[in-house]
Amino acid sequence: MSGGIKMKVYLCGPIRGKTDEECNGWRDIAKVAFPNAIDPMRRDYRGNERHNIHNIVTKDKEDIRKSDILLANCESPSWGTAMEIMYAQSIGVWVVSFCPKQDRSAWVIYHSVSVSDDLESAIEFIEGFK
Repeated sequence: MSGGIKMKVYLCGPIRGKTDEECNGWRDIAKVAFPNAIDPMRRDYRGNERHNIHNIVTKDKEDIRKSDILLANCESPSWGTAMEIMYAQSIGVWVVSFCPKQDRSAWVIYHSVSVSDDLESAIEFIEGFK
């Protein structure tokens, strides 16, 4: 992944039931570090999830397949985030997660190549592969 290749980083994290700031704040920071980031928030289905189940899952899986790394915000539990982490790891996409140490699930640790305490540390880890 190094040697000047621009990595595609999928920005995985809770969306359903979250505010604009909770969804976009950390993603906006990550997009500064990774201008080619793939942001599922470009398809914001909040409040209309039930009518878009197929689109949500198939488009997210398509985006994950196009990614080199999945950057997972695991600061709060989310079924979608958990499923995306498992899917990415199962197809060989590296998962880099961040969450406080006291909240780390064994499942997140197992499926991640790295788990950092915060977003900034996770970004630094990924930047080590540029």
